[in-house]
Amino acid sequence: MFFLAKADVPAVYSVGGRVVDDQGRGIPSVRITFTDVEANALTTVTDIQGNFTRSGLSGVYMVTAAKDGYVIAGVSVSGPDNNLILLATETAPAVYSVSGKVVDEDGNGIPSVRLTFTDAEDNAVTTITDSQGNFTRTEWFLHCHGYEGRVCDS
Repeated sequence: MFFLAKADVPAVYSVGGRVVDDQGRGIPSVRITFTDVEANALTTVTDIQGNFTRSGLSGVYMVTAAKDGYVIAGVSVSGPDNNLILLATETAPAVYSVSGKVVDEDGNGIPSVRLTFTDAEDNAVTTITDSQGNFTRTEWFLHCHGYEGRVCDS
């Protein structure tokens, strides 16, 4: 005679966890999506410490996470779990270059002008125009806030 034991899975359950970087620091504002087998999706967003909770789940869900600048592996859930850890790997920022020409009101190039590009976090890159007023700044990173250029007296 054989007996088969089966754990009861609640019809409706909750899932919670945390999105962390490789140092274990929580990542805020990550969009967590729970997609069932019929492609119905439920979402939540991580708090400032990277924590998330989603209730009202039933059945099997694919859990995916998304935030610009990160790659985050998904997992499958089919029952309650309050200890999911999703690892967020930071992607390399895009490298850009900018070029142009600084001219006077007559269209003549202005040499030796110092140009400084500063992002919202006060990171700055600088370049100087050549003898014809041309400039090129390569291999600098554009952060999510973008750069604002300004001409400084040289």
